[in-house]
Amino acid sequence: MEKKEINCKYFELTPPLSVKEFGRIARVNRHPDRTMNVWTLGVVVEGKRTIRVGKDSINAAAGEYFLLPPGIPHFGIEIEQHDVYYFHFQIRSLQVEKEQKSAKGMIRLPLWGKLPAEVDLTGLIMVLYRDYRLSYLTDEILGLHLLSILHILSMDDRKNRYGKKKDHVLAEHLLQWILENLPFKLESAAFEQEFQMSYRRLNSIFKRRYGCTIHRCVLERKIQYAAHLLIMGDDIALVASKCGFEDYFYFLKVFKKIKGITPKLYKDVYLDGRKLDEAP
Repeated sequence: MEKKEINCKYFELTPPLSVKEFGRIARVNRHPDRTMNVWTLGVVVEGKRTIRVGKDSINAAAGEYFLLPPGIPHFGIEIEQHDVYYFHFQIRSLQVEKEQKSAKGMIRLPLWGKLPAEVDLTGLIMVLYRDYRLSYLTDEILGLHLLSILHILSMDDRKNRYGKKKDHVLAEHLLQWILENLPFKLESAAFEQEFQMSYRRLNSIFKRRYGCTIHRCVLERKIQYAAHLLIMGDDIALVASKCGFEDYFYFLKVFKKIKGITPKLYKDVYLDGRKLDEAP
C-alpha cells in the first residue's frame, strides 16, 4: 500500500491548554490569509484543505488533521470544498527537529498528519461539537477533551515513527484501507486483491490486533460515516448508497443494530438538538 509521505515542522505543546473557539466550516472557499495569535487544530471530514504556513505546504484530505501555529502567516493555496471541525486554543509551544525524540507523555506533533485509524476521533469530535453547541460542555471540560485528542495524535505519530511488529503494521494498513474505501462495497475478494493475501489470513491478523473481525469493523466504520452524512442533511437512501450498501433495508437494519435507533430518528435528534429521551 502506498504510504503518503508528509514532511513539515514539528512542535512540542505543553499544557495547560485553553480553548478559545470550537467550530465547523462546510463550504467551498480558499483558506483566508491571516496570522493568528492562537493555535488552530483542524480535522478534515470531507474534501481537503490546502494551506501555506511559512515555508511549509499543508495538503490535508479527509481523515487527516492540520495545525496552524500562532505568529506565523498562513494562506490558502486552492479553492476547495471541505468540511472541517476546528479548535482555536492557547498552549505553550516550541518548534523542534523532526528526528528529535521527546519524553513519553509530551505532545509532539507535525503541522499535518493522518488521524489514527485505531481511534474514531472524527466520531468523538462530532459528538463533542453537538454537546458543546447545546451547552452540555463547559469550556474547561472541552479543553480536557482537546488535550486528550492532542495526546492521541502525538502517541500515534510516535508509534508510526519508531517501529512496530510486522503483523501490527499490516493490521493498521488494513484499517486505514477500510477507512479510505468506506463508499465502496468491501468484500473479501477486494481485500485479497489489495493485500495479496488470503482473506482468512488477513482476518486472523486483524482480529488479533483489534479484537474484532474485518467484517464487523467495516460495518461499524460505515455506519459512523453514515451518521456524519445524515447530520450533513443527506437523504437516507443516498446515505446508504454513499456507504456502499446496495440493499437499503439491510442498511436500515445494520444502522439500528449499531446505533440503537433508526437513521431517521438519529438525523432528527441531531438536527433538532433534542436529547434522545425527548424523541418521540
